Amino acid sequence: MAYLAYVAATVTLTAANTNYSLLALLQAIEPNCPPTAREVVIQSHSGNGSAVLVGDANLTALRCGYELGVGQSRTYRSGIQHVLIGSLFARSAGAAQKLNVEVMGA
Repeated sequence: MAYLAYVAATVTLTAANTNYSLLALLQAIEPNCPPTAREVVIQSHSGNGSAVLVGDANLTALRCGYELGVGQSRTYRSGIQHVLIGSLFARSAGAAQKLNVEVMGA
């Protein structure tokens, strides 16, 4: 499969208190989104009403890597293809929260 070098999308965390795989959300929009990248930027949408938690597959309200407030962002960067998008999960206490995501360097 030929992966794209750049993918930008807004993904939605439809249900509250549910863990979502960032890679699955992105590939539902763009099937050629790569599973690894040199840089991934995740931004909590400016219209969100709740914070978004980001972490691994065991993400809970009490166990997360970090919390993104409305409009806040986080960048993962590696000199080579070592940002494992499939290892990143997101959840929120509110339904229909959105994340703006950029994947670069496929």
